[in-house]
Amino acid sequence: MSKPLPDLLRQHMISSGTFYRWRSHYGGLEQSQLHRLKKLERENTELKEIVADQTLDLRVHKDCNAKNLVEPAARRAAVDNLRAGYIIRSAPPACADCCTWP
Repeated sequence: MSKPLPDLLRQHMISSGTFYRWRSHYGGLEQSQLHRLKKLERENTELKEIVADQTLDLRVHKDCNAKNLVEPAARRAAVDNLRAGYIIRSAPPACADCCTWP
């Protein structure tokens, strides 16, 4: 004999609102469709990360090219400003030709 739905939800610590939202979203899907949906959601997340990285590279490149970076002191100051303004751990490819990255 199966347990009543409220008992199952309580056992798995799922609210009834969450259950019914999941059921309306995923209820009519077969297992293969659910796997495909999850795969597409992961791919979409990866593509969003790629777009965010490229947008950051473009902004850094525009910031570097907007300044006259002939002298080493100016290049160092530009790198410090980029690090302060953006979350950058390594030299972006767009910045390699205009700045000296330490």
